[in-house]
Amino acid sequence: MPTATDATTATFATEALAAAEAVVLVDFWAPWCAPCRALTPALEALAAERDDLKLVKVNTDEEQPLAAHYGVMGLPTVLILREGRPVGTITQAAPKRRLAAQIDAALAA
Repeated sequence: MPTATDATTATFATEALAAAEAVVLVDFWAPWCAPCRALTPALEALAAERDDLKLVKVNTDEEQPLAAHYGVMGLPTVLILREGRPVGTITQAAPKRRLAAQIDAALAA
C-alpha cells in the first residue's frame, strides 16, 4: 500500500480536503529541493505507522496555483489539515520524532 498520494489541482479536493482520514499532511515539494527529499522518508514513515494520517504530495513546479492558494512561500512546506481545514504548518526538514511532535501539537491546539 503506498504511503503517499500525489495530488494535482484537479484531484486535490478529493485527495486532501474530502479524505476520510481525520488528518492529512500535504507535502508541498519540488524535485530540485534537497530538504524536501530529506523530509520525504520521515513523512512516509509517519504515514505508514499512523492510521490517523494520510500523506498527500503536491509538486509545486507542476501545481504552482495550488501552492499559491495555500500561501506556500518556501520549500519544504507541510500543511496539516484536519477535516479539510489547516491547523498547522511545518516548514523545515526534521527527524520523524520531531515531526510527530509538531503534528500532535497542531492537532491538540
